[in-house]
Amino acid sequence: CAVQNMLLTAHELGLAAKWRTGKPVSHPIMKNAFNVSEKGWVLGLIFVGYADEEPEAPVKKTPQEYTTWVTE
Repeated sequence: CAVQNMLLTAHELGLAAKWRTGKPVSHPIMKNAFNVSEKGWVLGLIFVGYADEEPEAPVKKTPQEYTTWVTE
């Protein structure tokens, strides 16, 4: 919830923001860079900045386009 609120706030302020996770955040170099203890974890990174260009609006589908009803 906290990450979602940070991303929404960045957007409201006119900033571009993206949350990324994966192998790089669990690398020992990352833990060292952020001074994380042996028991601690880096769960992800939030990149914040100004976009070079306006992102395209996502194409919204109707519920009928992605819903399959199973009757049996």
